[in-house]
Amino acid sequence: MKYTFIFFVCFLIEFLFPRILCAQCSVTGKVTDLEGRSLSYISVQLLRTDSSFVTGTTTDTLGCYQFTKISPAPYLIVFTSMGYKKKIMNVTASNEKKELPPIVMETDIIELNELVVKGASVIRQKDRLLIMPDKQQVKQAGTGYDLLYNLMIPGMEVDRIKGKIKTFGGEATLYIDGRKADYREVQGLRPKDIEKIEYFDTPTGKYSGDVASINYVTRQYKSGGYVAIDGRQAIGYFNGDYNIVGKLSQGNMNYTLFAGYNMNRYNGDLNENHEYFVFPEYNIDRKTKTLSNKVKNSNQYVQLNIANQNKKRNLSAKISFVRNDAPNNFSRELLEYNRSGHAMKQVSNRTTEQSGNKPAIELYGYFNLKNNQFIEVSLSGNYADNSYSYHYQEDKYATLTHTKEALYGFFANIKYGIRWKERNSLSFQVTHYHSISSSIYDNEDNPLWQHLWTGETPFYMEYHREIGKNITFNVAPGFSSLQYRLHGEKLINQFKPRLSTNFTYRISGQHQLVLNAELGGSTPVIAAFNNVEQKVDALIVKKGNSQLDNNIFGAILS
Repeated sequence: MKYTFIFFVCFLIEFLFPRILCAQCSVTGKVTDLEGRSLSYISVQLLRTDSSFVTGTTTDTLGCYQFTKISPAPYLIVFTSMGYKKKIMNVTASNEKKELPPIVMETDIIELNELVVKGASVIRQKDRLLIMPDKQQVKQAGTGYDLLYNLMIPGMEVDRIKGKIKTFGGEATLYIDGRKADYREVQGLRPKDIEKIEYFDTPTGKYSGDVASINYVTRQYKSGGYVAIDGRQAIGYFNGDYNIVGKLSQGNMNYTLFAGYNMNRYNGDLNENHEYFVFPEYNIDRKTKTLSNKVKNSNQYVQLNIANQNKKRNLSAKISFVRNDAPNNFSRELLEYNRSGHAMKQVSNRTTEQSGNKPAIELYGYFNLKNNQFIEVSLSGNYADNSYSYHYQEDKYATLTHTKEALYGFFANIKYGIRWKERNSLSFQVTHYHSISSSIYDNEDNPLWQHLWTGETPFYMEYHREIGKNITFNVAPGFSSLQYRLHGEKLINQFKPRLSTNFTYRISGQHQLVLNAELGGSTPVIAAFNNVEQKVDALIVKKGNSQLDNNIFGAILS
Protein backbone atom coordinates (compact mmCIF):
# COMPACT_ATOMS: atom_id res chain seq x y z
CA MET A 1 0.00 0.00 0.00
CA LYS A 2 2.86 2.36 0.88
CA TYR A 3 4.57 1.88 -2.51
CA THR A 4 1.24 2.38 -4.30
CA PHE A 5 0.82 5.74 -2.54
CA ILE A 6 4.37 6.84 -3.44
CA PHE A 7 3.80 5.86 -7.09
CA PHE A 8 0.51 7.81 -7.12
CA VAL A 9 2.18 10.96 -5.74
CA CYS A 10 4.97 10.72 -8.33
CA PHE A 11 2.34 10.31 -11.05
CA LEU A 12 0.56 13.54 -9.96
CA ILE A 13 3.81 15.49 -9.85
CA GLU A 14 4.97 14.21 -13.22
CA PHE A 15 1.77 14.59 -15.22
CA LEU A 16 -0.39 17.14 -13.41
CA PHE A 17 2.39 19.55 -12.36
CA PRO A 18 5.10 19.17 -15.01
CA ARG A 19 6.31 22.76 -14.61
CA ILE A 20 7.58 21.99 -11.12
CA LEU A 21 10.11 19.54 -12.58
CA CYS A 22 11.15 21.81 -15.43
CA ALA A 23 14.45 23.62 -15.23
CA GLN A 24 14.17 27.38 -15.25
CA CYS A 25 15.90 29.39 -17.92
CA SER A 26 16.63 32.98 -18.89
CA VAL A 27 16.37 35.20 -21.96
CA THR A 28 18.49 38.31 -22.55
CA GLY A 29 18.75 40.87 -25.31
CA LYS A 30 19.33 44.48 -26.31
CA VAL A 31 17.30 47.26 -27.97
CA THR A 32 18.78 49.94 -30.25
CA ASP A 33 17.57 52.60 -32.68
CA LEU A 34 18.28 52.69 -36.44
CA GLU A 35 21.68 54.25 -35.80
CA GLY A 36 22.72 51.53 -33.36
CA ARG A 37 22.37 53.64 -30.20
CA SER A 38 21.09 51.94 -27.05
CA LEU A 39 17.51 52.76 -26.05
CA SER A 40 16.68 53.06 -22.35
CA TYR A 41 13.28 52.58 -20.66
CA ILE A 42 11.78 50.57 -23.52
CA SER A 43 8.83 48.51 -22.21
CA VAL A 44 9.50 44.78 -22.77
CA GLN A 45 6.68 42.30 -22.08
CA LEU A 46 6.86 38.51 -22.10
CA LEU A 47 3.62 36.90 -23.29
CA ARG A 48 2.49 33.35 -23.90
CA THR A 49 1.52 32.43 -27.45
CA ASP A 50 -2.14 33.06 -26.54
CA SER A 51 -1.11 36.67 -25.63
CA SER A 52 -1.60 36.14 -21.89
CA PHE A 53 0.81 38.18 -19.75
CA VAL A 54 3.74 36.42 -18.01
CA THR A 55 6.04 39.21 -16.82
CA GLY A 56 7.49 42.54 -17.89
CA THR A 57 10.50 44.79 -17.54
CA THR A 58 12.19 47.82 -19.12
CA THR A 59 15.57 48.19 -20.74
CA ASP A 60 18.35 49.64 -18.60
CA THR A 61 20.61 52.59 -19.45
CA LEU A 62 22.59 50.34 -21.84
CA GLY A 63 19.46 49.19 -23.66
CA CYS A 64 19.65 45.68 -22.18
CA TYR A 65 16.79 43.57 -20.80
CA GLN A 66 16.57 40.16 -19.15
CA PHE A 67 13.92 37.62 -18.15
CA THR A 68 15.03 35.06 -15.56
CA LYS A 69 13.43 32.03 -13.88
CA ILE A 70 10.98 31.34 -16.72
CA SER A 71 9.84 27.91 -17.84
CA PRO A 72 11.00 26.45 -21.18
CA ALA A 73 8.24 27.23 -23.69
CA PRO A 74 7.46 29.30 -26.77
CA TYR A 75 6.77 32.99 -26.03
CA LEU A 76 6.04 36.34 -27.62
CA ILE A 77 8.20 39.33 -26.64
CA VAL A 78 6.58 42.72 -27.25
CA PHE A 79 8.66 45.93 -27.36
CA THR A 80 6.75 49.22 -26.99
CA SER A 81 7.55 52.85 -26.27
CA MET A 82 6.02 56.21 -27.04
CA GLY A 83 7.73 57.58 -30.13
CA TYR A 84 8.65 54.15 -31.57
CA LYS A 85 6.79 51.52 -33.57
CA LYS A 86 5.82 48.35 -31.74
CA LYS A 87 8.01 45.29 -32.29
CA ILE A 88 7.02 41.65 -31.66
CA MET A 89 9.47 38.74 -31.56
CA ASN A 90 8.77 35.00 -31.41
CA VAL A 91 11.17 33.11 -29.16
CA THR A 92 11.42 29.64 -27.67
CA ALA A 93 13.05 29.51 -24.25
CA SER A 94 15.21 26.44 -23.63
CA ASN A 95 16.93 25.06 -20.55
CA GLU A 96 19.99 27.15 -21.34
CA LYS A 97 20.57 30.88 -21.18
CA LYS A 98 19.35 32.33 -24.48
CA GLU A 99 20.76 35.56 -25.91
CA LEU A 100 18.57 37.14 -28.58
CA PRO A 101 19.76 39.29 -31.50
CA PRO A 102 19.41 43.08 -31.06
CA ILE A 103 15.97 44.59 -31.66
CA VAL A 104 16.00 47.74 -33.80
CA MET A 105 13.16 50.21 -33.04
CA GLU A 106 11.91 52.53 -35.75
CA THR A 107 10.92 56.10 -34.88
CA ASP A 108 7.21 56.89 -34.85
CA ILE A 109 6.52 60.61 -34.32
CA ILE A 110 3.50 61.34 -32.10
CA GLU A 111 1.95 64.77 -31.88
CA LEU A 112 0.43 65.77 -28.55
CA ASN A 113 -1.13 69.24 -28.16
CA GLU A 114 1.22 70.86 -30.68
CA LEU A 115 4.19 69.15 -28.95
CA VAL A 116 6.13 66.63 -31.03
CA VAL A 117 7.50 63.85 -28.86
CA LYS A 118 10.21 61.47 -30.04
CA GLY A 119 11.07 59.22 -27.12
CA ALA A 120 10.16 56.53 -24.68
CA SER A 121 7.11 56.09 -22.46
CA VAL A 122 9.61 57.03 -19.74
CA ILE A 123 10.73 60.55 -20.70
CA ARG A 124 13.63 62.26 -18.93
CA GLN A 125 12.81 65.88 -18.21
CA LYS A 126 15.05 68.37 -16.42
CA ASP A 127 13.81 67.63 -12.93
CA ARG A 128 11.90 64.36 -13.25
CA LEU A 129 11.06 61.16 -15.09
CA LEU A 130 7.64 61.30 -16.75
CA ILE A 131 6.15 57.81 -17.07
CA MET A 132 3.02 57.08 -19.12
CA PRO A 133 1.78 53.50 -18.59
CA ASP A 134 0.58 51.51 -21.57
CA LYS A 135 -2.66 49.56 -21.71
CA GLN A 136 -1.03 46.22 -20.92
CA GLN A 137 0.68 47.55 -17.78
CA VAL A 138 -2.61 49.05 -16.58
CA LYS A 139 -4.56 45.89 -17.36
CA GLN A 140 -2.20 43.71 -15.32
CA ALA A 141 -2.37 46.00 -12.22
CA GLY A 142 -4.96 46.15 -9.46
CA THR A 143 -3.57 48.97 -7.30
CA GLY A 144 -1.31 52.01 -7.54
CA TYR A 145 1.55 49.90 -6.17
CA ASP A 146 0.93 47.17 -8.76
CA LEU A 147 1.15 49.68 -11.60
CA LEU A 148 4.40 51.14 -10.28
CA TYR A 149 5.78 47.60 -9.97
CA ASN A 150 4.79 46.77 -13.57
CA LEU A 151 6.62 49.86 -14.87
CA MET A 152 9.95 48.30 -13.74
CA ILE A 153 11.69 51.67 -13.33
CA PRO A 154 15.47 51.09 -13.03
CA GLY A 155 16.83 51.76 -9.55
CA MET A 156 13.38 51.51 -7.92
CA GLU A 157 12.29 48.61 -5.69
CA VAL A 158 8.53 48.28 -5.08
CA ASP A 159 7.21 46.30 -2.11
CA ARG A 160 3.53 45.93 -2.96
CA ILE A 161 2.63 44.20 0.32
CA LYS A 162 4.16 46.73 2.73
CA GLY A 163 3.70 49.75 0.44
CA LYS A 164 7.39 50.72 0.52
CA ILE A 165 9.19 52.25 -2.48
CA LYS A 166 12.98 52.17 -2.20
CA THR A 167 15.34 54.12 -4.46
CA PHE A 168 19.11 54.58 -4.55
CA GLY A 169 18.91 57.37 -1.94
CA GLY A 170 16.32 55.74 0.35
CA GLU A 171 12.54 55.48 0.67
CA ALA A 172 10.42 57.60 -1.68
CA THR A 173 7.52 59.83 -0.57
CA LEU A 174 4.23 59.23 -2.43
CA TYR A 175 1.82 61.89 -3.70
CA ILE A 176 -1.51 61.90 -5.55
CA ASP A 177 -2.09 65.01 -7.69
CA GLY A 178 0.60 66.83 -5.70
CA ARG A 179 -0.86 65.97 -2.27
CA LYS A 180 1.04 63.65 0.06
CA ALA A 181 -0.71 60.29 0.17
CA ASP A 182 -0.68 57.37 2.61
CA TYR A 183 -0.60 53.62 1.99
CA ARG A 184 -4.39 53.16 1.80
CA GLU A 185 -4.86 55.92 -0.77
CA VAL A 186 -2.23 54.50 -3.13
CA GLN A 187 -3.49 50.97 -2.51
CA GLY A 188 -7.03 52.12 -3.40
CA LEU A 189 -6.04 53.86 -6.65
CA ARG A 190 -7.57 52.33 -9.76
CA PRO A 191 -4.79 51.95 -12.36
CA LYS A 192 -7.10 53.05 -15.17
CA ASP A 193 -7.59 56.37 -13.36
CA ILE A 194 -3.83 57.11 -13.47
CA GLU A 195 -2.81 59.23 -16.47
CA LYS A 196 0.90 59.39 -15.71
CA ILE A 197 3.46 59.12 -12.93
CA GLU A 198 6.11 61.71 -12.11
CA TYR A 199 9.31 60.44 -10.49
CA PHE A 200 11.54 63.10 -8.91
CA ASP A 201 14.90 61.47 -8.16
CA THR A 202 16.34 64.82 -6.98
CA PRO A 203 13.28 66.64 -5.52
CA THR A 204 13.16 70.46 -5.43
CA GLY A 205 10.60 73.19 -4.83
CA LYS A 206 7.30 71.69 -3.68
CA TYR A 207 8.95 68.30 -3.06
CA SER A 208 12.11 69.59 -1.38
CA GLY A 209 13.05 67.65 1.73
CA ASP A 210 12.18 64.25 0.22
CA VAL A 211 14.80 61.65 -0.62
CA ALA A 212 12.75 60.90 -3.74
CA SER A 213 9.18 61.78 -4.74
CA ILE A 214 6.56 59.90 -6.77
CA ASN A 215 3.45 61.76 -7.87
CA TYR A 216 0.42 59.94 -9.35
CA VAL A 217 -1.41 62.26 -11.76
CA THR A 218 -5.01 61.07 -12.02
CA ARG A 219 -7.88 61.67 -14.42
CA GLN A 220 -10.36 64.22 -13.11
CA TYR A 221 -14.04 63.24 -13.36
CA LYS A 222 -16.86 65.75 -13.10
CA SER A 223 -19.52 63.22 -12.09
CA GLY A 224 -19.95 59.59 -11.23
CA GLY A 225 -18.26 57.18 -8.88
CA TYR A 226 -17.45 53.58 -8.13
CA VAL A 227 -17.19 50.98 -5.37
CA ALA A 228 -14.31 48.49 -5.34
CA ILE A 229 -13.85 45.49 -3.03
CA ASP A 230 -10.78 43.35 -2.70
CA GLY A 231 -9.83 40.51 -0.38
CA ARG A 232 -7.02 38.07 0.20
CA GLN A 233 -7.11 35.04 2.48
CA ALA A 234 -4.34 32.50 3.15
CA ILE A 235 -5.26 29.17 4.75
CA GLY A 236 -2.05 27.42 5.88
CA TYR A 237 -0.53 30.61 7.25
CA PHE A 238 -3.81 32.14 8.36
CA ASN A 239 -3.66 35.65 6.98
CA GLY A 240 -6.50 37.80 5.68
CA ASP A 241 -6.82 41.29 4.22
CA TYR A 242 -10.17 42.77 3.14
CA ASN A 243 -10.77 46.30 1.86
CA ILE A 244 -13.54 48.40 0.34
CA VAL A 245 -13.14 51.73 -1.48
CA GLY A 246 -15.93 54.01 -2.60
CA LYS A 247 -15.47 57.22 -4.59
CA LEU A 248 -17.96 59.89 -5.69
CA SER A 249 -17.17 62.85 -7.97
CA GLN A 250 -19.40 65.88 -8.39
CA GLY A 251 -17.98 68.91 -10.14
CA ASN A 252 -14.70 69.84 -8.47
CA MET A 253 -15.56 67.83 -5.36
CA ASN A 254 -14.33 64.29 -4.73
CA TYR A 255 -15.36 62.07 -1.80
CA THR A 256 -13.47 58.85 -1.09
CA LEU A 257 -14.21 56.37 1.68
CA PHE A 258 -11.78 53.60 2.68
CA ALA A 259 -12.50 50.80 5.14
CA GLY A 260 -10.79 47.52 5.81
CA TYR A 261 -9.84 44.65 8.07
CA ASN A 262 -6.69 42.54 8.17
CA MET A 263 -5.55 39.80 10.52
CA ASN A 264 -2.83 37.23 11.20
CA ARG A 265 -3.19 33.99 13.14
CA TYR A 266 -0.67 31.17 13.19
CA ASN A 267 1.12 28.64 15.40
CA GLY A 268 4.44 26.84 15.23
CA ASP A 269 6.80 29.70 14.35
CA LEU A 270 10.11 28.18 15.48
CA ASN A 271 13.15 30.30 16.32
CA GLU A 272 16.61 29.62 17.70
CA ASN A 273 18.85 32.19 19.36
CA HIS A 274 22.35 32.16 20.88
CA GLU A 275 23.43 34.83 23.38
CA TYR A 276 26.60 35.42 25.38
CA PHE A 277 26.46 37.57 28.55
CA VAL A 278 29.58 39.04 30.18
CA PHE A 279 29.32 39.94 33.88
CA PRO A 280 32.10 41.26 36.17
CA GLU A 281 32.52 37.93 37.99
CA TYR A 282 31.36 35.33 35.46
CA ASN A 283 30.05 34.77 31.91
CA ILE A 284 26.87 33.01 30.81
CA ASP A 285 26.18 31.30 27.51
CA ARG A 286 22.47 30.93 26.68
CA LYS A 287 20.77 29.08 23.82
CA THR A 288 17.05 29.58 23.22
CA LYS A 289 14.77 27.33 21.15
CA THR A 290 11.04 27.81 20.59
CA LEU A 291 8.92 24.82 21.64
CA SER A 292 5.51 26.26 20.78
CA ASN A 293 3.88 29.61 20.18
CA LYS A 294 0.67 31.35 19.17
CA VAL A 295 0.39 34.66 17.30
CA LYS A 296 -2.85 36.54 16.74
CA ASN A 297 -3.43 40.15 15.70
CA SER A 298 -5.99 42.20 13.81
CA ASN A 299 -6.33 45.72 12.46
CA GLN A 300 -9.40 47.71 11.39
CA TYR A 301 -9.52 51.14 9.77
CA VAL A 302 -11.89 53.65 8.23
CA GLN A 303 -10.88 56.83 6.42
CA LEU A 304 -12.82 59.60 4.66
CA ASN A 305 -11.13 61.95 2.16
CA ILE A 306 -12.80 65.09 0.83
CA ALA A 307 -11.04 67.05 -1.95
CA ASN A 308 -11.76 70.15 -4.00
CA GLN A 309 -9.44 70.80 -6.93
CA ASN A 310 -9.15 73.26 -9.79
CA LYS A 311 -6.36 75.05 -11.64
CA LYS A 312 -5.86 77.62 -8.90
CA ARG A 313 -6.02 75.47 -5.77
CA ASN A 314 -6.07 71.98 -4.30
CA LEU A 315 -7.93 71.61 -0.98
CA SER A 316 -8.45 68.39 0.97
CA ALA A 317 -9.47 67.04 4.36
CA LYS A 318 -8.81 63.58 5.73
CA ILE A 319 -10.45 61.97 8.77
CA SER A 320 -9.37 58.48 9.88
CA PHE A 321 -9.67 55.97 12.70
CA VAL A 322 -7.44 52.91 13.20
CA ARG A 323 -7.83 50.14 15.77
CA ASN A 324 -5.37 47.31 16.37
CA ASP A 325 -5.54 44.35 18.73
CA ALA A 326 -3.06 41.55 19.52
CA PRO A 327 -4.58 39.51 22.40
CA ASN A 328 -2.98 36.64 24.29
CA ASN A 329 0.12 36.05 22.13
CA PHE A 330 2.09 33.18 23.66
CA SER A 331 5.57 31.63 23.33
CA ARG A 332 7.09 28.64 25.17
CA GLU A 333 10.88 28.25 24.91
CA LEU A 334 13.63 25.88 25.99
CA LEU A 335 16.65 27.67 27.54
CA GLU A 336 20.06 26.02 27.80
CA TYR A 337 22.46 27.82 30.18
CA ASN A 338 26.19 27.23 30.48
CA ARG A 339 28.02 29.04 33.29
CA SER A 340 31.70 28.21 33.83
CA GLY A 341 31.19 24.68 32.51
CA HIS A 342 27.99 24.01 34.46
CA ALA A 343 25.00 23.32 32.19
CA MET A 344 21.34 23.81 33.08
CA LYS A 345 18.05 23.67 31.21
CA GLN A 346 14.93 25.72 31.90
CA VAL A 347 11.54 26.22 30.22
CA SER A 348 10.10 29.73 29.91
CA ASN A 349 6.62 31.04 29.12
CA ARG A 350 6.07 34.49 27.60
CA THR A 351 2.65 36.12 27.11
CA THR A 352 1.92 39.53 25.55
CA GLU A 353 -1.25 41.52 24.88
CA GLN A 354 -1.50 44.78 22.99
CA SER A 355 -4.33 47.06 21.82
CA GLY A 356 -4.64 50.60 20.50
CA ASN A 357 -7.00 53.20 19.03
CA LYS A 358 -5.90 56.15 16.90
CA PRO A 359 -8.17 58.86 15.48
CA ALA A 360 -6.57 61.52 13.25
CA ILE A 361 -7.49 64.54 11.12
CA GLU A 362 -5.50 66.26 8.38
CA LEU A 363 -6.12 69.47 6.40
CA TYR A 364 -4.21 70.45 3.25
CA GLY A 365 -4.21 73.40 0.86
CA TYR A 366 -2.12 74.25 -2.21
CA PHE A 367 -2.61 77.61 -3.93
CA ASN A 368 -1.18 78.73 -7.29
CA LEU A 369 -0.45 82.45 -7.15
CA LYS A 370 0.50 84.89 -9.89
CA ASN A 371 3.98 85.10 -11.42
CA ASN A 372 4.89 81.41 -10.82
CA GLN A 373 4.37 81.59 -7.07
CA PHE A 374 2.68 79.08 -4.76
CA ILE A 375 1.74 78.59 -1.11
CA GLU A 376 1.29 75.16 0.48
CA VAL A 377 -0.25 74.64 3.95
CA SER A 378 -0.63 71.41 5.95
CA LEU A 379 -2.23 70.88 9.38
CA SER A 380 -2.75 67.58 11.18
CA GLY A 381 -3.57 66.25 14.63
CA ASN A 382 -3.80 62.77 16.09
CA TYR A 383 -4.36 60.92 19.34
CA ALA A 384 -3.40 57.36 20.27
CA ASP A 385 -4.59 55.31 23.24
CA ASN A 386 -2.39 52.21 23.63
CA SER A 387 -2.26 49.38 26.15
CA TYR A 388 0.48 46.75 26.49
CA SER A 389 0.93 43.80 28.89
CA TYR A 390 3.97 41.55 29.24
CA HIS A 391 4.27 38.43 31.45
CA TYR A 392 7.37 36.23 31.64
CA GLN A 393 7.96 33.16 33.79
CA GLU A 394 11.03 30.91 34.05
CA ASP A 395 11.14 28.34 36.84
CA LYS A 396 10.68 30.42 40.05
CA TYR A 397 11.45 33.74 38.32
CA ALA A 398 8.49 35.81 37.05
CA THR A 399 7.89 39.39 35.93
CA LEU A 400 4.75 41.26 34.92
CA THR A 401 4.47 44.68 33.26
CA HIS A 402 1.37 46.57 32.21
CA THR A 403 1.71 49.86 30.32
CA LYS A 404 -0.98 52.38 29.35
CA GLU A 405 0.04 55.11 26.96
CA ALA A 406 -1.63 58.25 25.63
CA LEU A 407 0.01 60.10 22.73
CA TYR A 408 -1.00 63.48 21.33
CA GLY A 409 0.53 64.88 18.16
CA PHE A 410 0.21 68.11 16.19
CA PHE A 411 1.88 69.08 12.92
CA ALA A 412 1.81 72.36 10.96
CA ASN A 413 3.72 73.32 7.82
CA ILE A 414 3.68 76.31 5.47
CA LYS A 415 5.79 76.68 2.34
CA TYR A 416 6.13 79.58 -0.08
CA GLY A 417 7.90 79.26 -3.41
CA ILE A 418 8.66 81.26 -6.54
CA ARG A 419 10.24 80.22 -9.84
CA TRP A 420 11.96 82.69 -12.16
CA LYS A 421 12.46 82.42 -15.91
CA GLU A 422 16.22 82.36 -15.49
CA ARG A 423 15.98 78.68 -14.50
CA ASN A 424 16.25 79.22 -10.79
CA SER A 425 13.77 79.13 -7.91
CA LEU A 426 13.54 80.00 -4.25
CA SER A 427 11.33 78.62 -1.49
CA PHE A 428 10.85 79.15 2.25
CA GLN A 429 9.44 76.54 4.61
CA VAL A 430 8.62 76.58 8.31
CA THR A 431 7.33 73.53 10.18
CA HIS A 432 6.28 72.81 13.75
CA TYR A 433 6.02 69.40 15.39
CA HIS A 434 4.48 69.07 18.83
CA SER A 435 3.91 65.87 20.76
CA ILE A 436 2.85 64.93 24.28
CA SER A 437 3.46 61.41 25.60
CA SER A 438 1.96 60.20 28.86
CA SER A 439 2.70 56.64 30.00
CA ILE A 440 1.90 54.65 33.15
CA TYR A 441 4.32 51.74 33.74
CA ASP A 442 2.60 49.44 36.26
CA ASN A 443 5.59 47.28 37.20
CA GLU A 444 5.55 45.18 40.37
CA ASP A 445 8.95 46.57 41.46
CA ASN A 446 8.94 50.11 40.08
CA PRO A 447 5.52 51.57 39.20
CA LEU A 448 6.06 54.91 37.51
CA TRP A 449 4.28 57.64 35.56
CA GLN A 450 6.24 59.34 32.78
CA HIS A 451 5.27 62.48 30.87
CA LEU A 452 7.24 63.92 27.97
CA TRP A 453 6.41 66.90 25.79
CA THR A 454 8.42 67.87 22.72
CA GLY A 455 8.23 70.85 20.40
CA GLU A 456 10.44 71.39 17.37
CA THR A 457 10.37 74.15 14.74
CA PRO A 458 12.65 73.74 11.70
CA PHE A 459 13.04 76.52 9.12
CA TYR A 460 14.51 76.07 5.64
CA MET A 461 15.32 78.34 2.72
CA GLU A 462 16.00 76.41 -0.50
CA TYR A 463 17.61 77.81 -3.65
CA HIS A 464 17.54 75.84 -6.91
CA ARG A 465 19.74 76.73 -9.88
CA GLU A 466 20.21 75.20 -13.32
CA ILE A 467 23.67 75.88 -14.74
CA GLY A 468 23.83 75.31 -18.47
CA LYS A 469 22.08 72.22 -19.82
CA ASN A 470 23.69 69.54 -17.67
CA ILE A 471 24.21 70.89 -14.14
CA THR A 472 21.62 71.39 -11.40
CA PHE A 473 22.47 72.71 -7.95
CA ASN A 474 20.30 72.94 -4.82
CA VAL A 475 21.18 74.28 -1.40
CA ALA A 476 18.82 74.46 1.56
CA PRO A 477 20.33 76.02 4.70
CA GLY A 478 18.23 76.31 7.81
CA PHE A 479 17.99 75.87 11.54
CA SER A 480 15.78 74.18 14.10
CA SER A 481 14.59 75.21 17.54
CA LEU A 482 13.96 72.24 19.84
CA GLN A 483 12.46 72.15 23.33
CA TYR A 484 11.60 69.06 25.33
CA ARG A 485 11.03 68.13 28.94
CA LEU A 486 10.53 64.92 30.86
CA HIS A 487 8.39 65.34 33.99
CA GLY A 488 10.61 65.95 36.98
CA GLU A 489 13.60 66.87 34.82
CA LYS A 490 14.89 70.20 33.57
CA LEU A 491 13.67 71.87 30.38
CA ILE A 492 16.01 71.38 27.39
CA ASN A 493 16.36 74.18 24.81
CA GLN A 494 18.50 73.61 21.73
CA PHE A 495 19.15 75.65 18.61
CA LYS A 496 20.95 73.77 15.85
CA PRO A 497 21.84 74.32 12.18
CA ARG A 498 20.44 72.24 9.34
CA LEU A 499 21.64 71.87 5.77
CA SER A 500 20.61 69.96 2.67
CA THR A 501 22.53 70.20 -0.61
CA ASN A 502 22.29 68.46 -3.96
CA PHE A 503 24.51 68.56 -7.06
CA THR A 504 23.43 66.78 -10.27
CA TYR A 505 25.49 66.43 -13.44
CA ARG A 506 23.72 64.85 -16.44
CA ILE A 507 26.29 62.90 -18.39
CA SER A 508 23.76 61.99 -21.09
CA GLY A 509 20.03 61.65 -21.51
CA GLN A 510 20.04 58.41 -19.51
CA HIS A 511 23.04 58.91 -17.20
CA GLN A 512 23.63 61.34 -14.37
CA LEU A 513 25.89 61.81 -11.37
CA VAL A 514 24.22 62.91 -8.11
CA LEU A 515 25.91 64.09 -4.91
CA ASN A 516 23.85 64.75 -1.77
CA ALA A 517 24.88 66.09 1.63
CA GLU A 518 22.59 66.24 4.67
CA LEU A 519 23.00 67.72 8.14
CA GLY A 520 20.17 67.16 10.57
CA GLY A 521 19.22 65.69 13.93
CA SER A 522 16.79 63.56 15.89
CA THR A 523 14.44 64.16 18.80
CA PRO A 524 14.08 61.93 21.87
CA VAL A 525 11.04 59.65 22.25
CA ILE A 526 9.52 58.37 25.47
CA ALA A 527 10.39 54.74 24.65
CA ALA A 528 14.06 55.57 25.40
CA PHE A 529 13.93 58.94 27.16
CA ASN A 530 12.54 57.96 30.60
CA ASN A 531 13.40 56.83 34.12
CA VAL A 532 11.77 53.41 33.83
CA GLU A 533 13.33 50.03 34.52
CA GLN A 534 11.59 47.03 32.94
CA LYS A 535 12.58 43.39 33.39
CA VAL A 536 12.61 41.38 30.16
CA ASP A 537 13.74 38.00 31.56
CA ALA A 538 16.05 36.57 34.23
CA LEU A 539 19.14 38.18 32.65
CA ILE A 540 17.96 41.22 30.66
CA VAL A 541 16.67 44.50 32.10
CA LYS A 542 15.61 47.41 29.89
CA LYS A 543 16.37 50.86 31.30
CA GLY A 544 15.47 54.29 29.99
CA ASN A 545 17.84 57.26 30.10
CA SER A 546 16.48 60.61 31.28
CA GLN A 547 19.82 62.23 30.38
CA LEU A 548 19.67 61.11 26.74
CA ASP A 549 20.57 63.90 24.34
CA ASN A 550 19.45 64.24 20.74
CA ASN A 551 22.18 63.93 18.15
CA ILE A 552 23.36 65.64 14.99
CA PHE A 553 24.10 63.46 12.03
CA GLY A 554 25.35 64.00 8.51
CA ALA A 555 25.27 61.80 5.44
CA ILE A 556 26.70 62.03 1.94
CA LEU A 557 25.25 59.90 -0.86
CA SER A 558 26.46 59.62 -4.41
